[in-house]
Amino acid sequence: MLASRVGFYARISDPCIGGTYITLLSMLGNLGASLTSTAILYIAGWIKPDKISYPLLVGICFLFGCIWLIAQYRTMKQLETLPLDEWHILTMRTESDVVDEDAPETSLHEEERRKL
Repeated sequence: MLASRVGFYARISDPCIGGTYITLLSMLGNLGASLTSTAILYIAGWIKPDKISYPLLVGICFLFGCIWLIAQYRTMKQLETLPLDEWHILTMRTESDVVDEDAPETSLHEEERRKL
């Protein structure tokens, strides 16, 4: 699960700020996972230890997850169909993005010599 999340973050990250963007998305994902597990453990502390209470809590969490999935399904599908450029903060092209196939590749030193 972690590898697929990080792979998704790497795919949509803005090349201009790549590592910072991946770190931010990972932090938000980890925070969401931590908060939900903390909330469930806090609620589980209220439950009396009997045979019915745990399955009841699991059923309530399952129903809450299903309701959330149904409510957010359209948003998730919309985000899934966005092109990669829409995920980026700035959509500007740099000189390194443009490839001129007709011009031969020259090193930086050769270009500096030509200018002199």
